[in-house]
Amino acid sequence: MERTVKQVADAVGLPSRTVRYYDRIGLVSPSERTGAGYRLYDAEDEGKLRFVRQAKGLGFSLHEIRQLIAAAESGCGEVVPELHRLLEEKVTEIDHRIGELQSFRQRLVDYADGKGGGCGCQGHGAFCGCLHDVPLVQINKEKKGTNMCEYCDPKNIATHEAEDSVPAVAEQSGCGCGCDGAC
Repeated sequence: MERTVKQVADAVGLPSRTVRYYDRIGLVSPSERTGAGYRLYDAEDEGKLRFVRQAKGLGFSLHEIRQLIAAAESGCGEVVPELHRLLEEKVTEIDHRIGELQSFRQRLVDYADGKGGGCGCQGHGAFCGCLHDVPLVQINKEKKGTNMCEYCDPKNIATHEAEDSVPAVAEQSGCGCGCDGAC
């Protein structure tokens, strides 16, 4: 039995506009159209939409979902290894984001506890300079990380792990990574 966009959307728990969007980007395709041009979806399309909804619930991007769909279309035995691979990548990404958020939280706490310079309004132009000394963090969207001080730079970590003291560059670098040599 074939269903309209609204019927299949209701059945799988997605908004109709989302089903249309998934159709437009090629995640699903209606099995056929009525003479008036209405999309009609069959049971396989409905199953694929449920699959997409569940994958989105795991935090997968549409690109990752395409990879899972391709694996599923090759047979269910192909899905499990691909799913495990993508889940491992997702957990690593989340761990990285948690580290960034913990570092950011510590910078906020430090600043609130007075480790910032206080009011900097004198001599900083026409507008309030109270946030002039806030250490800024620039996120590199390609690497999904922060700019790192010499201490945090992966190529230097082995050297610093062998030292008992925190290098001065990490304490005073102002790189904004928030490590204070504690990485």
